Amino acid sequence: MDRLPHTLTATEIEDIEKMSMRITTQALLNFAANAWDEFRNSPDDADGVAEDVTQEALTDLSGFPIRQRLYGTVDYRQARYIFLPEYQLRQALFVDSKAEKSASSGRIQIGQSSLRVLFTRGDGTVVDTQGGLSPVISLPNGNSYLTTTQFVHYHYTESGAGRVLRAILVAALPNGILESNYVTSPTDHIWNVGPDSPARGEKQRARLSFTKLAQKVTWRVQRIRFDQEGQVTFSWEE
Repeated sequence: MDRLPHTLTATEIEDIEKMSMRITTQALLNFAANAWDEFRNSPDDADGVAEDVTQEALTDLSGFPIRQRLYGTVDYRQARYIFLPEYQLRQALFVDSKAEKSASSGRIQIGQSSLRVLFTRGDGTVVDTQGGLSPVISLPNGNSYLTTTQFVHYHYTESGAGRVLRAILVAALPNGILESNYVTSPTDHIWNVGPDSPARGEKQRARLSFTKLAQKVTWRVQRIRFDQEGQVTFSWEE
């Protein structure tokens, strides 16, 4: 039986996002050794390597693809069916990646989120912006897709010995329908102040706080860790 995204309960959306998170995390775990090698040996800049690794790792992503073009400023996007015991559902999966020397938060553009962005800047200004993605994407052909957004954050260090990948953090950004569980006020949310400069007219950004998100729901942030020699350790955080 096909389910329409707008008929899903909050609990069902949480379950779908958790299942999707497991699949993406496993795909990246399978590719982790290659990711470490590429960060170590590639002449490209770190963000370029991150984009390549994400696209390569998700090539074999589990699912049943649908021939439907999706638009968005992310590294990987796929329209697909997902199957649950009682129903099947059309999903629009968006995955973006960044590489940074910080492991506490990841930068995103507002247009990459279906979730409300609400926080207070250091000067006391409140930022309150609706995410640029629709929680449910409705197409002219009558089909609708549940938006699922994930971020892959590559934490690396750099020294005279070269660039070393320390961890891959995978974060499941909640669908905008779940706003009341994750973003309730300018002081209760999952965001940090973004790197944009309103005074210079830069495009508005925010930083997704991995700590704040994990405090809300632990499984929404997973960490694949590497030692100095590239050995991988991982344990699912529930």
